[in-house]
Order: sequence, then structure tokens, then C-alpha cells
Amino acid sequence: MSASSPQPPALQASLRRAGHLGRRHARAAVYWQIGEASTGREFYRDLLRGIASADPAVMGLYEVPDLTGRWDYDRASLAADLQLAAGVLALAQAAAAYLAAAREEFWLEAARLARRHLTPSTGDGDGDGGGAGPESPGDGEPTPDGRQDISDPGSGLSRLLSERCPTCILRPGDPVHLGPERTAAFIRHALDAGSYVVCHETLTYGDFPSYGPAICRGFFDAHRARSRDLLILQAACRLTEVPPPLVAKAEELGHKAGKHRRRLGLRRLHARRGIPAGAARHRGRRPRRPRRD
Repeated sequence: MSASSPQPPALQASLRRAGHLGRRHARAAVYWQIGEASTGREFYRDLLRGIASADPAVMGLYEVPDLTGRWDYDRASLAADLQLAAGVLALAQAAAAYLAAAREEFWLEAARLARRHLTPSTGDGDGDGGGAGPESPGDGEPTPDGRQDISDPGSGLSRLLSERCPTCILRPGDPVHLGPERTAAFIRHALDAGSYVVCHETLTYGDFPSYGPAICRGFFDAHRARSRDLLILQAACRLTEVPPPLVAKAEELGHKAGKHRRRLGLRRLHARRGIPAGAARHRGRRPRRPRRD
């Protein structure tokens, strides 16, 4: 099966499950190897710098779950969890999804862990480190919410808008009326957390709740070299582009309108040729035999 061909629902479910397992095991591996014990702020600063620059001197110190005998979880364990037979193509694809998710999540979680040790606690949260946190600069504004899952269901990659949405907070003219001070504070909040902004049109509580969260293109274009999470995603080639919701909806409507226009054109052509309505659908078919009572 080619990478661009549609995948059956059962395979998609297996790939999603494999990615979930990879991310969960990677988070656990971070705490096995780095742990929560305080070893000094300089250690965590060096760790963050090493991750951001993909420094092998830093990243080579740690091991990411890799489905080999060095870990308690190998390909046979994955096959058992996913109920896949050994040697089938689906297992190879699931293993690839597991490894890709584990590599991405390990370094993202390591960066979150380091930031928690470097950021003074405010005492009003549990410090889960998911993205830039759920705080909102104001009612109805987009928020860099770490709980907005930007993972693409099919590929497991992180979704990034292919272009700015019509009301992007970084478009000239302030289309969502945040004001320059609040916009700057919002962007600073995401950057201070080393995270990114999720496009407000793709939030699960926004105008297109079923579309799926995606990284704001305006934020990515302006700050791709300043956000640690974006640097990690770029270095690992873990981004996939999707159109803004309105563009995707327009493309869908345009496709349906095109199909309607083609059907209407065929009807008019058949009418000019004197072909009765409905007859063209049956041309070339063998006539049915009469039923015998």
C-alpha cells in the first residue's frame, strides 16, 4: 500500500493505538532516565539548549523506546497489544508509527520537564507541562492550550495550517480585535512556555470543533526559530500541513458543486440528443431476463 493511498479503518485504528502507546512509553522513559529530582537549573538549561539544537552530545545521553530487546516492550508486545500477526505489513506500519511517536514525545516531554524546573511555580496549577498551559488572556480569545491534540489521526504527525486563516491574530488590521498589547502578551505567553499557538478556528470548542486542532500558521511563520517545541517538530520532520477550516470547507463545497455541474451538463447533453432521462445510466448493461413464476 502506498503512503498516499487510503487506509482501511482497522489499520487507521491500529496506527493511532500504536502512536498512543509510543507516546505513553516515551513519557515514562523520560522519568526513568531524567527523573523529577532537582539537579540544578544549569542542568535543565543545558538540556533545553541541547534539545533545541539537536546536539548529539546531549541527546545521545538518553535512550528512546525502540521496540528492541533492551526494553521490556518489543515488537512482539506491540503485536499482542494491537492483535496483529507477526510478519504482516500492518505490524511494520504500526511499529513505524510507534517509533515516530516515541521519538517525538520523548524530547517534547523532556523539554516540558526541564521547563517545569526552570519556571517558578505560581501555586494555582498542577504543572502538567502540556504546551503553554490552558490560561486564556481573555474571554473568547484563542489560547495556547496544551490539551488541544494537534496529532493527525491518519499519519500521527503534528498538524500545521498550510496558510493563515482569514482571522489570524497575526494578520494586519487585528481582525479579532485583541489589541496590540493583548496580542503581544498572548504571543509572549506561548513563547515563554516554549510552545506554540493553536489556531482559534481549529480549537475543539471553536467554530469548527470536528476539524481538528492545528498550529497557527501566522505564529509558525513568525516564531518557528524561537519556539522550542516547533524547533523539535521541525528537526524531527514531524509536521504535516492542512488547509484552514474555511478553505477546506470551500474546497469540499466546490468539489460537490463541480459534480453537480457535471451531472447537469450530462442531462442537458442527453436532452439535446434525445436520450430519455435515466436511460443513459442503463446503456451498455445487459437486459434483465424475465422472471419465471
